[in-house]
Amino acid sequence: MLRWISRYSPLILIWVTFGISGTIFVRDFVKYRGVESWPSTGAEIISTGGTIVSHPVQTRYGMGSTTSDSRFVEFEYSVAGRSYRSHMASPDGGGLPINPLNQPWRAFYRPSSPDVAVLMPLPYRGYGYLITAIFSGMIALGSLWFGLQGSSQSRSSTDTSGHRDR
Repeated sequence: MLRWISRYSPLILIWVTFGISGTIFVRDFVKYRGVESWPSTGAEIISTGGTIVSHPVQTRYGMGSTTSDSRFVEFEYSVAGRSYRSHMASPDGGGLPINPLNQPWRAFYRPSSPDVAVLMPLPYRGYGYLITAIFSGMIALGSLWFGLQGSSQSRSSTDTSGHRDR
C-alpha cells in the first residue's frame, strides 16, 4: 500500500488539487451569483488595514517584482433589524475600496442569506481557482486516458491462455 501511495503521490496531488480548486470555484460562483442586482443597505466600516508590498526579485531575464496584498476590511450592516458583519470587499476579496467622493458605505447582501455581503457588487471571477482547476483537470484526465490506454494494451497482449506474449 505504501509503495502504491509513493508511486502515485504526484497524481494523487493533482487530482486533489483539481477537486479542491474546482469545488471552491463552483461554491463561490454559486454563492455570489447575481451580486450585481443584490439589494443594499448602509454599512459601517469596523476595521481596515494591511498593505500592498512590491518585492524585487531576480529572474533569469533580469530584475522583476512580485506583489503581496495583505489588505483587509471588516464592516457591519443591518437587514430587517438584525446586525451582520462581513469581511468581503468584493466577491474576489481584497481590502477597502477607494471612496473618492466620501459617499456613505453600502453593503450589498444576498437576499436569501443576508449574512453574505460585499461592499463592491462586482461579478465573481475566481480566475485563480478556475485556471488551477482547468490545468490540473487536464493533467488528471490525461493521466486517466493514458492509464486506460496502457491497461487496454496490456490486456490485448495477453493470449487466451492467460500468458503474455514474449
